[in-house]
Amino acid sequence: RDAAHALKSAIGNFSTSGATATASQIEHLARQGGSLTAAMGLVPALERQVEVLLASLAAYRREQESCVS
Repeated sequence: RDAAHALKSAIGNFSTSGATATASQIEHLARQGGSLTAAMGLVPALERQVEVLLASLAAYRREQESCVS
């Protein structure tokens, strides 16, 4: 539960995307004593969403670096 909350908060610093919503669903399941199987079913979607977020952050970083150069 704590890990899901920390991940949701970290993602939320950069995005209000589906990744935040999915991490929130996982946290909710953990908080309610929900099924680990249900939470694990959300992990592949969360992984894809985090990959998109990371790619966006990398593109932003490259853009900022090109402005400074």
